[in-house]
Amino acid sequence: MELVASVGESGRIAEGRKQALMVRGELGAVAIRDWGRGLATLGGGGLVNRVGALRAGRASITLAGRVENISRAREFVTGALGADHPCASVLALVVSELVTNSIVHSSSGRDGGTVTVVLASSPSRVRVEVTDDGGPELPGLRPVDFGAESGRGLQLVDALAAAWSWDRDPGGTMTTWAEVTA
Repeated sequence: MELVASVGESGRIAEGRKQALMVRGELGAVAIRDWGRGLATLGGGGLVNRVGALRAGRASITLAGRVENISRAREFVTGALGADHPCASVLALVVSELVTNSIVHSSSGRDGGTVTVVLASSPSRVRVEVTDDGGPELPGLRPVDFGAESGRGLQLVDALAAAWSWDRDPGGTMTTWAEVTA
C-alpha cells in the first residue's frame, strides 16, 4: 500500500493544522493506494495523522516548489514515521536539506514547479526520495566555505545518511535519495 497526497498552490496541509488538500487532483481528500484494490479515500481528516507509523510501507506527498513548503515536508516525514520512530528526527533534517536543494537548484522552484517526497521503510532502514523538475546542475558534495551562508546541505546529508545518491530520468526529472538506518 502507498499513501499519496499532494499540496496545491494554497500551500495548506491542515484543517486546523494538517489537512491534505488533494490526491491526484482531488481537493480535500487523502487516499491510500492498494495496488490490488485501487484508491480508498479517507477524507480530509489529516494526512499526517492518518499515516501513523508508515504502516503502508511507503508514503508520498507532492508539494508546490515553494520555500514555505520545506517545513511541510518535514512535518510529513515526522508524521508519517511517527515522532517516536528512531529515524524521524534525522530524516526530517535530511528531507529539509534535499527539498531545499530541489527548490533552490532546480526548475521546481519556478512557478508551477513541484517537489515529491517519498518515504519507504524496511525493518532496518528508511529511504527518502525527493523528486524535482530537474535543472542544469547535478547534486554533489562541494568544499565547505566556512564564510558562506549556504552550501552545507549535502555535507549534512552525507554525514547523516548510511547512503545517498541521485538519478536523473531521460526527461530531466531528478530524484535525490538518502537512506537512514534505524
